[in-house]
Amino acid sequence: MKQQGIAGRIFDKMLDVMAFIAGIFSLTIMVLICYLVVMRYLFENPPAWVLEVCEYLLIYITFLSSAWLLRKNGHVRVDILLTWLPTVAKSALLTITSFLGCLSCCAIAWFSLLVTMDKFTRHILTIQTLRIPEWSLFLIIPIGSLFLLLEFLRQTFAAFQTLNEKRNTRAPLTKGGV
Repeated sequence: MKQQGIAGRIFDKMLDVMAFIAGIFSLTIMVLICYLVVMRYLFENPPAWVLEVCEYLLIYITFLSSAWLLRKNGHVRVDILLTWLPTVAKSALLTITSFLGCLSCCAIAWFSLLVTMDKFTRHILTIQTLRIPEWSLFLIIPIGSLFLLLEFLRQTFAAFQTLNEKRNTRAPLTKGGV
Protein backbone atom coordinates (compact mmCIF):
# COMPACT_ATOMS: atom_id res chain seq x y z
CA MET A 1 0.00 0.00 0.00
CA LYS A 2 1.36 3.39 -0.92
CA GLN A 3 1.99 6.13 1.56
CA GLN A 4 -0.76 8.69 1.70
CA GLY A 5 -0.61 12.12 3.21
CA ILE A 6 -2.63 13.54 6.03
CA ALA A 7 -5.28 14.81 3.59
CA GLY A 8 -5.75 11.27 2.28
CA ARG A 9 -6.11 9.87 5.79
CA ILE A 10 -8.62 12.58 6.72
CA PHE A 11 -10.56 11.89 3.54
CA ASP A 12 -10.61 8.15 4.30
CA LYS A 13 -11.81 8.85 7.83
CA MET A 14 -14.59 11.08 6.49
CA LEU A 15 -15.67 8.29 4.12
CA ASP A 16 -15.67 5.85 7.04
CA VAL A 17 -17.83 8.19 9.12
CA MET A 18 -20.25 8.74 6.24
CA ALA A 19 -20.53 4.97 5.68
CA PHE A 20 -21.13 4.48 9.41
CA ILE A 21 -23.94 7.03 9.33
CA ALA A 22 -25.39 5.23 6.29
CA GLY A 23 -25.28 2.02 8.30
CA ILE A 24 -27.13 3.70 11.17
CA PHE A 25 -29.74 4.91 8.68
CA SER A 26 -30.10 1.35 7.35
CA LEU A 27 -30.77 0.09 10.87
CA THR A 28 -33.22 2.94 11.38
CA ILE A 29 -35.13 1.88 8.27
CA MET A 30 -35.26 -1.69 9.54
CA VAL A 31 -36.67 -0.57 12.89
CA LEU A 32 -39.18 1.78 11.25
CA ILE A 33 -40.45 -0.92 8.90
CA CYS A 34 -40.87 -3.32 11.85
CA TYR A 35 -42.76 -0.58 13.69
CA LEU A 36 -44.97 -0.04 10.63
CA VAL A 37 -45.78 -3.75 10.38
CA VAL A 38 -46.65 -3.98 14.08
CA MET A 39 -48.83 -0.89 13.92
CA ARG A 40 -50.60 -2.12 10.80
CA TYR A 41 -51.31 -5.72 11.81
CA LEU A 42 -51.69 -5.49 15.57
CA PHE A 43 -53.26 -2.08 16.00
CA GLU A 44 -54.67 -1.47 12.50
CA ASN A 45 -53.24 2.03 12.58
CA PRO A 46 -50.22 2.32 10.26
CA PRO A 47 -48.41 5.66 10.57
CA ALA A 48 -48.26 7.44 7.23
CA TRP A 49 -44.94 9.12 7.88
CA VAL A 50 -42.86 5.92 8.19
CA LEU A 51 -42.58 5.10 4.50
CA GLU A 52 -41.83 8.72 3.70
CA VAL A 53 -38.97 8.83 6.21
CA CYS A 54 -37.63 5.54 4.82
CA GLU A 55 -37.66 7.00 1.29
CA TYR A 56 -35.67 10.01 2.45
CA LEU A 57 -33.19 7.86 4.35
CA LEU A 58 -32.61 5.72 1.26
CA ILE A 59 -31.46 8.81 -0.62
CA TYR A 60 -29.06 9.64 2.19
CA ILE A 61 -27.77 6.05 2.40
CA THR A 62 -27.01 6.03 -1.31
CA PHE A 63 -25.01 9.24 -1.36
CA LEU A 64 -23.34 8.80 2.02
CA SER A 65 -21.94 5.38 1.21
CA SER A 66 -21.16 5.45 -2.53
CA ALA A 67 -17.62 6.90 -2.24
CA TRP A 68 -16.74 4.48 0.56
CA LEU A 69 -18.04 1.58 -1.52
CA LEU A 70 -15.96 2.74 -4.50
CA ARG A 71 -12.86 2.90 -2.31
CA LYS A 72 -13.51 -0.71 -1.25
CA ASN A 73 -14.10 -1.78 -4.89
CA GLY A 74 -17.57 -2.89 -3.89
CA HIS A 75 -19.46 -1.49 -6.86
CA VAL A 76 -20.81 -3.96 -9.38
CA ARG A 77 -18.64 -4.19 -12.45
CA VAL A 78 -18.22 -6.52 -15.37
CA ASP A 79 -14.61 -7.62 -15.28
CA ILE A 80 -14.62 -10.38 -17.90
CA LEU A 81 -12.59 -8.20 -20.24
CA LEU A 82 -10.22 -7.06 -17.49
CA THR A 83 -9.19 -10.62 -16.62
CA TRP A 84 -7.98 -11.24 -20.18
CA LEU A 85 -6.17 -7.96 -20.74
CA PRO A 86 -2.44 -7.50 -20.17
CA THR A 87 -1.50 -5.39 -17.17
CA VAL A 88 -0.69 -2.25 -19.17
CA ALA A 89 -4.00 -2.37 -21.05
CA LYS A 90 -5.87 -3.06 -17.82
CA SER A 91 -4.27 -0.02 -16.16
CA ALA A 92 -5.06 2.12 -19.21
CA LEU A 93 -8.70 1.01 -19.18
CA LEU A 94 -9.00 1.64 -15.42
CA THR A 95 -7.50 5.11 -15.90
CA ILE A 96 -10.03 5.94 -18.62
CA THR A 97 -13.05 4.58 -16.75
CA SER A 98 -12.07 6.31 -13.53
CA PHE A 99 -11.67 9.59 -15.41
CA LEU A 100 -15.12 9.12 -16.98
CA GLY A 101 -16.46 8.52 -13.48
CA CYS A 102 -14.89 11.86 -12.46
CA LEU A 103 -16.64 13.65 -15.30
CA SER A 104 -19.99 12.03 -14.50
CA CYS A 105 -19.77 12.87 -10.81
CA CYS A 106 -18.73 16.42 -11.62
CA ALA A 107 -21.86 16.88 -13.73
CA ILE A 108 -24.11 15.30 -11.10
CA ALA A 109 -22.58 17.39 -8.32
CA TRP A 110 -22.89 20.63 -10.29
CA PHE A 111 -26.47 20.21 -11.49
CA SER A 112 -27.71 18.82 -8.19
CA LEU A 113 -26.12 21.80 -6.42
CA LEU A 114 -28.02 24.14 -8.76
CA VAL A 115 -31.30 22.33 -8.04
CA THR A 116 -30.63 22.35 -4.28
CA MET A 117 -29.87 26.07 -4.30
CA ASP A 118 -33.02 26.74 -6.33
CA LYS A 119 -35.17 24.81 -3.86
CA PHE A 120 -33.50 26.64 -0.98
CA THR A 121 -34.04 30.13 -2.43
CA ARG A 122 -37.66 29.41 -3.36
CA HIS A 123 -38.45 27.80 0.05
CA ILE A 124 -40.09 24.75 -1.52
CA LEU A 125 -41.60 22.23 0.91
CA THR A 126 -42.45 18.59 0.29
CA ILE A 127 -46.12 17.91 -0.40
CA GLN A 128 -46.38 14.60 1.42
CA THR A 129 -47.27 13.84 5.03
CA LEU A 130 -44.20 15.55 6.44
CA ARG A 131 -43.76 19.13 5.29
CA ILE A 132 -40.02 19.65 5.24
CA PRO A 133 -37.84 21.82 3.00
CA GLU A 134 -36.93 19.94 -0.18
CA TRP A 135 -33.43 21.39 -0.23
CA SER A 136 -32.64 19.36 2.91
CA LEU A 137 -33.39 16.19 0.96
CA PHE A 138 -31.42 17.25 -2.11
CA LEU A 139 -28.39 18.58 -0.22
CA ILE A 140 -26.84 15.13 0.19
CA ILE A 141 -26.71 14.62 -3.59
CA PRO A 142 -24.07 17.28 -4.39
CA ILE A 143 -22.19 16.44 -1.19
CA GLY A 144 -22.12 12.70 -1.89
CA SER A 145 -21.31 13.31 -5.56
CA LEU A 146 -18.39 15.52 -4.57
CA PHE A 147 -16.96 12.80 -2.34
CA LEU A 148 -17.51 10.25 -5.11
CA LEU A 149 -15.76 12.61 -7.56
CA LEU A 150 -12.77 12.91 -5.23
CA GLU A 151 -12.55 9.13 -4.82
CA PHE A 152 -12.75 8.64 -8.59
CA LEU A 153 -10.00 11.25 -8.91
CA ARG A 154 -7.82 9.32 -6.46
CA GLN A 155 -8.43 6.13 -8.41
CA THR A 156 -7.67 7.88 -11.70
CA PHE A 157 -4.30 9.04 -10.40
CA ALA A 158 -3.54 5.62 -8.87
CA ALA A 159 -4.41 3.82 -12.12
CA PHE A 160 -2.39 6.35 -14.14
CA GLN A 161 0.58 5.91 -11.81
CA THR A 162 0.32 2.12 -12.16
CA LEU A 163 0.10 2.51 -15.93
CA ASN A 164 3.29 4.59 -15.99
CA GLU A 165 5.10 2.14 -13.72
CA LYS A 166 4.10 -0.81 -15.91
CA ARG A 167 5.12 1.02 -19.07
CA ASN A 168 8.51 1.92 -17.60
CA THR A 169 9.24 -1.63 -16.40
CA ARG A 170 8.71 -3.21 -19.84
CA ALA A 171 11.86 -4.33 -21.60
CA PRO A 172 13.38 -1.49 -23.63
CA LEU A 173 13.68 -1.86 -27.36
CA THR A 174 17.07 -2.80 -28.76
CA LYS A 175 18.96 -0.24 -30.77
CA GLY A 176 18.36 -1.68 -34.19
CA GLY A 177 15.25 -3.76 -33.53
CA VAL A 178 11.58 -3.15 -33.37
